[in-house]
Amino acid sequence: MMMKQGLFKGINRRKKRAQSRKDSITQAAIQVLKEKGYEQATMQDIAAAADLSTSSVYYYFDGKDAILEEAFTLLENEIAAASQEILNSAQPQKDAVQLFLQRLAFFQDFNLIGLLAEAQHNPDLEPRLQKMIQATQTELRQRMASLAERNKIQSMQPDLAADMVLSIGLGALILNHLQKTLTTDNIDIEKVVEQFNSLLFEQPQKAEQENS
Repeated sequence: MMMKQGLFKGINRRKKRAQSRKDSITQAAIQVLKEKGYEQATMQDIAAAADLSTSSVYYYFDGKDAILEEAFTLLENEIAAASQEILNSAQPQKDAVQLFLQRLAFFQDFNLIGLLAEAQHNPDLEPRLQKMIQATQTELRQRMASLAERNKIQSMQPDLAADMVLSIGLGALILNHLQKTLTTDNIDIEKVVEQFNSLLFEQPQKAEQENS
């Protein structure tokens, strides 16, 4: 029995060390990918930033696309941890917007339009990028459905409301990236998303005030 307990403890310690190393690589990679861009960054760059050999990085990740997905998973975990607090928040609409803006910031930091272009000819990146965008859409739809159940948004289908917010947010990211080419003014994404959401939430808030 004592031998089994010692064996399990040893396995757990190795798992913790492996996860710690994986997290360190991911954090180093995030900085490299932000600075150099997904297309230009190499696994060698990431290994150097993590102070590891390239083979060590490949032991944990099979490529940049896997690291990008892991970075998104870390964001997902942070959002999941904050979601419970939002359910009990005095301003669930505002807090839900902030979580969505966190997701948009991820795509902005990693150059969404560059990722989309890369995904066209990268069979490893395409399904992972699709998974990330779908996860963003799903979470936003769930959030809108929850608010609709509590009569916090206008009387429209929650999925439609979520898709409209998502389209506006991602579209603004792409326009900002193309700003120099299109000679358009930079879009304040946070203000645009908040303004659109205020339109969704304004009427129910007025109704609540009138009934109180």
